[in-house]
Amino acid sequence: MRGRAVDWEQPVVVAVVDSGIDAGHAWFAGAPLVVRDFTGEGLGDVSGHGTFHAGQVWHLAAGRCRLLVARVVAADDVARPEAVVEALAWARDEGAEVVSIGLGAEVAPPRLHAAVREVAARAAVVAPVGNVLCYEPGPAALYPARYEEVLGAGTRARDGRPGTAGCAGLDVRAEGEAEGPWTGGSREVRLGTSVAAARVAGRVAGLLSLEPWLREAVRAGRARQVLLARLGSDGGLHHEGVP
Repeated sequence: MRGRAVDWEQPVVVAVVDSGIDAGHAWFAGAPLVVRDFTGEGLGDVSGHGTFHAGQVWHLAAGRCRLLVARVVAADDVARPEAVVEALAWARDEGAEVVSIGLGAEVAPPRLHAAVREVAARAAVVAPVGNVLCYEPGPAALYPARYEEVLGAGTRARDGRPGTAGCAGLDVRAEGEAEGPWTGGSREVRLGTSVAAARVAGRVAGLLSLEPWLREAVRAGRARQVLLARLGSDGGLHHEGVP
């Protein structure tokens, strides 16, 4: 299937797949964004997680991106695999160049991997490896971070807190604690691998906006190869050396 032509002068398109967004929050003033619901419950953000996630992306990209926000987490704090698959297909069709997934599970259906492969053919996909790995070694990251097409993000040690333990699926460590927007117009400080993943995604979007060659490589399906090499020397992000 032929991909759409890319205007390198246009903002990088970033899809945030999470619990939605408080689009009226002052943090996103002036942000070009499109929100779509895949839960059947309507737009908005019940948990606040997606709002915080999108806020990190927007901040780290320094406003040089356009946000596609997919609500896949329902009010019961669960994301159906079908909703995530549909959201990834939407992101792909809308030309997403970075896909930031703010969730994970210990098991996943084959159709999820197929959807990840399709979107990763023309985008950088980032997901958290799981918070438990910050406190004890584990055999592997959560899905979809465990997939080879995804940049699995964990936290790095800071201020006496442990960083994510080495595990299959861990590619990049980043700051796991940050302040960001929360529902109702407030701000909070959050800690975890989803924070790290969102910050990696935002940093990637910022890099793509400044380096056309890197953006072109990602759109050509070489996101993992070029980004693992690039992130290893960038701004405190630590590449784990996974081939």
